[in-house]
Amino acid sequence: MAKITQFKGYEGAPTVPKPDHPVLPMIVTVQDGIPVAYPDCHGLGVRVVHPVNPKAPAKNMGLVMFYLPPHTSNPVGSHETEETYIVTVVWQILDLEITVLCPAIRRL
Repeated sequence: MAKITQFKGYEGAPTVPKPDHPVLPMIVTVQDGIPVAYPDCHGLGVRVVHPVNPKAPAKNMGLVMFYLPPHTSNPVGSHETEETYIVTVVWQILDLEITVLCPAIRRL
């Protein structure tokens, strides 16, 4: 496990200005997302918070639920926006579904 460090704050002025009034939240579920298939991959992504989703648009960040079957992989790529992937792998054993989150996500 990684060593836990004490947060010290940020230095300098913020690079993104804060709005002058409260921003209304956009509450969405995965069902509100935009499905996407990636080339050379049998997995399926759902762009929940993403610039292409009118129900939860974002400028510089995306949240993608990514469903990856055990028999496939997804090659590393690059993105114009920062994206956070929640990767799930599902096995079906004796009609019992077991979902395992990607180890990188467990650390969050």
